Amino acid sequence: MTAGSETRRVQLHSDVALAARVVPTHYPLETFIAVNPLAGLEGMPFEQALQRAADLYGIGGTLGEQAFRGLYRDGRISDGDLDRVLAQRYPNLADAPDLHLGRDVRPLELL
Repeated sequence: MTAGSETRRVQLHSDVALAARVVPTHYPLETFIAVNPLAGLEGMPFEQALQRAADLYGIGGTLGEQAFRGLYRDGRISDGDLDRVLAQRYPNLADAPDLHLGRDVRPLELL
């Protein structure tokens, strides 16, 4: 075995080991997730793992804006759902005083 072929073999082994850690097993399922698509990226913050998965696999980690708007329009996402999530994400705004903009507006409504 030449030094060049040994180097390629070591590199291939390294690439396969990395792929085995990062690339989850996917099955042709259409209605539920059988395997975490972010498997191998659990050590990253969620948003960073989504971006890395998008870079690696060419996929989106969340629904697009139009899909969310459709779910809201269909009643699957309610105003209460949005209020709870925004209050959780921006806890300081939940107790902030209303703004007077021709009518009283809660700060969370502006989001």
